[in-house]
Amino acid sequence: MGVQINNGRNRTIVIASTSVLAVLLALLIASTLYYSATLLYRHATGSEGSGSWIPGFIGLVLDLSMIIGATVGYIAQCRSIIVLRSSQGFSLLIPAILLSSNTLRCLWWFGNHYSTALLIQAVIQIGVQLVLLYLAVKYRSKTGGEGKKPTESVWMYKLRHFWAWDSFSDFFYVYAVFAAFFFVLTVSITGTRLPFAPAYIAWLGYSSMLIEATIAMPQIFRNFRKKSTRGLSAIMIGAWLFGDTYKLFYYIIAAQPAPFIVCAVIQLVDDLIVVYQMRAYKTVMSPVVESKV
Repeated sequence: MGVQINNGRNRTIVIASTSVLAVLLALLIASTLYYSATLLYRHATGSEGSGSWIPGFIGLVLDLSMIIGATVGYIAQCRSIIVLRSSQGFSLLIPAILLSSNTLRCLWWFGNHYSTALLIQAVIQIGVQLVLLYLAVKYRSKTGGEGKKPTESVWMYKLRHFWAWDSFSDFFYVYAVFAAFFFVLTVSITGTRLPFAPAYIAWLGYSSMLIEATIAMPQIFRNFRKKSTRGLSAIMIGAWLFGDTYKLFYYIIAAQPAPFIVCAVIQLVDDLIVVYQMRAYKTVMSPVVESKV
């Protein structure tokens, strides 16, 4: 009887999680269709912005690929966690980095109207990362090791347990406080003519992009500490190089603000460091493929 109840609960969890992913995918498709129609209209009426010299159709393709490509890998990761009912090997630092960086990027838009495609990408990425974080916490191993759950909550704070709580609600609470604080601060500053407002807006941009640029650094430090890249896929690193090269190309030809370009350059440097580590440590590559955007 107990087994049947547990199976029923598992099926309910899978159905609920899949439904959330379906909603996110629907939002992604709807936003891309809406944005496509907007771009086509602007191109047809000749009302495209002068900040970019990308031809209309090519610009549309590049914009849509930026919106979709940033989240596809993480949606696939969500599905993998649901199917395997385990998030072992997945680092909770990834949602932390992407939630904070994309939230600051959205707020940056209030002071610097960069590409609408990149704003849509950031909003959707926040939703995807929240779902991914929920699934990673829900299916985290309780048997010890890397996935062992601590007993502390955000209300009984200890530094060593930060961002490693038992409940998704603790993670969401901290994220909500973070987002609300910077939202109020940003609206208050950008809505005035304070002399330091331009400096704050620039800080938002560089902070959001530099935080995102750190996403490969935990892997670099791990490789250096262990003097090994065992378990690291050459295919994954190739995907990193391709994706970050594409982003740098997009940011330059779309005439996006400097923080985007700086972020892409740093990520490319990180990718090359990992490539160097793979050659220097000369370990056998694993066929496991992961995702980074």
